[in-house]
Amino acid sequence: MELIGAATTPVAWNWVTFGQTVLATLIGATVALLGAWWLARIERRSRYEARLTDALVKVVNAASEIGGRVFEENRLTPLKVAGFDHSETPLTMALDASTMVARGENKKTMYAAIALTVLYTPATASGRILVLEELIRIIGYWRTGELNDRQTRDAFAAAISKVKADPLAMPHDDEAERSASERGPR
Repeated sequence: MELIGAATTPVAWNWVTFGQTVLATLIGATVALLGAWWLARIERRSRYEARLTDALVKVVNAASEIGGRVFEENRLTPLKVAGFDHSETPLTMALDASTMVARGENKKTMYAAIALTVLYTPATASGRILVLEELIRIIGYWRTGELNDRQTRDAFAAAISKVKADPLAMPHDDEAERSASERGPR
């Protein structure tokens, strides 16, 4: 009978225990939420890096294919004028696609790659091969972590200077340069 009486007797509410339980539940939920957010962020970064790397593999493959073709077509006449032709469209498209995937500092780096590849198109086959080799080399160093974004952009700028300074890559027309310098900046 005592057991039945004890079981049916009202017990005072223990606010301290209730508060501790609620607090522990909130702390546990907060830790779980932060952990899930952190893992999602790591996963998102990993997917981004994989997409960017896949896009850059397409750039390297296109550059390698074009470089091989230009070499084969011009191996006996490396100073032959080799301007842009439509067979280089896959490279341009791969660079554009990589730029669309890239974010932040990576996007600036892709703009530097486009500057090297598209804006400074050498006039000769040997110059074009030089540009494509530099593009592949610099992207390789960048994606393996040997160069950070800033160093990669500097490497692209150095490659542009190298191509512009190579007389076999960019034959200079002194008359055109003189008239351009007289006009001044646009």
